[in-house]
Amino acid sequence: RGLGDVYKRQETKRDMKRDMKRDTSEQERKQKGENKVGQAFTYEAAGQTLVIHLPREIDHHNCTILKNETDLLLAENYITRLVFDFTRTEFMDSSGIGVLLGRYKQMKGSAGTVAYYGAGRQVKRILAIGGIAGIVKGYDTKEAAMEGRPERREPCRK
Repeated sequence: RGLGDVYKRQETKRDMKRDMKRDTSEQERKQKGENKVGQAFTYEAAGQTLVIHLPREIDHHNCTILKNETDLLLAENYITRLVFDFTRTEFMDSSGIGVLLGRYKQMKGSAGTVAYYGAGRQVKRILAIGGIAGIVKGYDTKEAAMEGRPERREPCRK
């Protein structure tokens, strides 16, 4: 063996350690529910209600994380009401609609309910186009969405 072989082996060990650190940081980010942009999903449980606080953007990159985490939370806990918080959300594509529809079917199969609150005009439009607004009840406040009570709203004026 020459000196070059020893140097290559040390370089390989350094590369392996660097790769391991990178993999670990990616795993930690995934466990926190963050995507590459740093947008995180946060979860809040109150009794049998689970509130999912959604990030600014819901697209195909972070929908996989959302789906997997909610599946795990729903499997491990007895949840009868699932509430999505859209207060920070500015963009949602069709994969977001797919995740919402999947959670709706899952909750309906276990006699649970799904609601959302805090959706802006853009998100409400996407929910309406995707057909979600017709099957999932929307609310203006978190308290109303968690309780499932009807809210008094001012009539629409043209």
